[in-house]
Amino acid sequence: MAVRITNKAFKPITPSLLLKLNSRERSYSSKDNYQYIHKSKLPTLVFQESLPTLKIPKLENTTNRFLNALKPILCSNEYIDSENAVKEFLRPGGWGERLQNQLKNIEKECPHSNYLCQLWLDKFLGCRLPLPVYCNPVILLEKDPTPGLNKQDLRATNLLISSLRFMKTFRDRLLRPEILLFQDKDLCTDSISFTLSYVMYRRALPVDMSQFRSLFNFSRIPGTVNDTLYQDERRKHVVVIRRGHFFAFDVLDNNGDVLNAGQILACIRHIISITDCSFGDACHPIAALTTLDRDMWASLRKHLREYSLTNAESLQKIESALFVLALDTGCSSELESLLYSLLCGNGTNRWYDKSFNLIVDENGEAGICYEQSWGDGVAIIRYINDIYEDSSRKPQVSEYSPTHGDPVAKVKKLEFSYDETMKENIQKAQNDYLTVIRDVQVNTFSTDNVGTRSCLHQTLNPDAMMQLGLQLAYHRLSGTIAAMYEPCSTATFKFGRTEVVRPCTMETKELCESLNSSCPPSSQTVNRMLRKCSLVHGRLMRKAMMGQGFDRHLFALHSMAENCGSSSLPQIFQDMGYQTINCNSLSSCHLASPYVQGGAFGSCHRNGINIGYMLQQESFKIFVTSFKGYTNGTEFVNCFHSALEQLFKKNERLN
Repeated sequence: MAVRITNKAFKPITPSLLLKLNSRERSYSSKDNYQYIHKSKLPTLVFQESLPTLKIPKLENTTNRFLNALKPILCSNEYIDSENAVKEFLRPGGWGERLQNQLKNIEKECPHSNYLCQLWLDKFLGCRLPLPVYCNPVILLEKDPTPGLNKQDLRATNLLISSLRFMKTFRDRLLRPEILLFQDKDLCTDSISFTLSYVMYRRALPVDMSQFRSLFNFSRIPGTVNDTLYQDERRKHVVVIRRGHFFAFDVLDNNGDVLNAGQILACIRHIISITDCSFGDACHPIAALTTLDRDMWASLRKHLREYSLTNAESLQKIESALFVLALDTGCSSELESLLYSLLCGNGTNRWYDKSFNLIVDENGEAGICYEQSWGDGVAIIRYINDIYEDSSRKPQVSEYSPTHGDPVAKVKKLEFSYDETMKENIQKAQNDYLTVIRDVQVNTFSTDNVGTRSCLHQTLNPDAMMQLGLQLAYHRLSGTIAAMYEPCSTATFKFGRTEVVRPCTMETKELCESLNSSCPPSSQTVNRMLRKCSLVHGRLMRKAMMGQGFDRHLFALHSMAENCGSSSLPQIFQDMGYQTINCNSLSSCHLASPYVQGGAFGSCHRNGINIGYMLQQESFKIFVTSFKGYTNGTEFVNCFHSALEQLFKKNERLN
């Protein structure tokens, strides 16, 4: 699905190019004003062909970083075992050298990609876990600033049209190129001087945009052993789900132009009306099957397609749709309930295999649930930012907008036929899913006196302070030091995905144990320790951004070892250290958007705590997902609150 690109000389981001990016777009015709969200002077993929390639790290560097990350989370005997496993792995002519050479061969065979790209995709497609809760993240958008537009029909129509305008702008190569702008204080406290050889303008990095294509007409198809990916960019329809019923209607004309807003609004209102007045809730909601594990869903999907031509046609209509619009019937004003509803739903009103579901409830609250095999947060956040700005600043419909056309003729209800066994499978899938989500809890917390402004004023890394607060809270809750996971984008590289920052270090361990001891250190000592933690975290973040972590490289080596047909894996991958660090007690993800209320994602491990967080000028916000009976999310939030109070009370310079 990736765009094929060639290796050409890098086009540097000079100040003049930045000025062009920020200047007025190309001139509009009246037609263009409706079809595009903007018309960039620079072509969308102007930097794509010359992005640098993600290189394979040196084996010795990776294993050293791995051992450093193990130190704070293993006892001394376990750490010695891990050291010995690493030494054996690095032995001349041993496993490490052979596997590294295999990766280098992949790198040579894929000059237009990178060593990790296909292995990482295979990991997602080979995962057999159900997609909802365990795999698919959700993001809650801010409400529309105009109260009258926060009605389900209007909000859904405006966001749908903005999504189409975004898609058309990208496909016609008129979307502004994605550029990452840095300021020194964004990452760390010491002086940053990026040494990446391809950067000509110090604080600007172009971002890989190959994932943007997979936002639309894209679906993951369940298969036994491995799933596959499907895309048909010729299709012009969206699929709408309401009360478990599926509807499709075209939103583009034969020329690929976005249809009149009045026509789209009429279709949305028609679907809302007939589901409320005529259909009610679906008796056999087929969407429940997408909540199953992938092998079971693959088997049932095959049976569905073979049972009737109508089923095969309806499934194809869903899987080829531009995207899915889910119109929920419930509504809430509480943040925790909204995030829970986005993350879990009830199993009947999402199609989890689609690249994303755009969800709008009856109060006009809107969010995104997205499948991750095709891409990461860079594409999703850019999409969210652009459609929120566009729909709120240039809404195409309001409560006074007229509707046009005959929606009865345009909207097609997607029908399915089932035998009794399939009906039982659908009911069982829904019941089992409701049992799973009863154990899911979402908790939120927001500070009112600690934010990025106070951290940066004292030259402390805000992300480091957030991670330290999370670690301190976990230590207070459990009495142990957690293996922590923080993804970091490597999208400044060609087809880059993510690397991992490991926030738990010997410096943070020392501080957590000191603050939670019976004799806490003085404020002066805490200040010194905080600064050290901040510096170390900044270095780890910079290394990860440049593809110089250790997790993804070890993952690739592990994958090669599994594929080589040996009866046993290298000891490094059987060792307690490797098992421990890959069973993350705390996983976190930074939500960096001014148009987002919050976000949530579940854990593959029942005892894991997953945290979305936002770093705002005057506030830190966390959104915690956990499983009842394993971890108490409410207690964790309380511990985080008290940890921050202690942390910043001790650091008097921040008061």
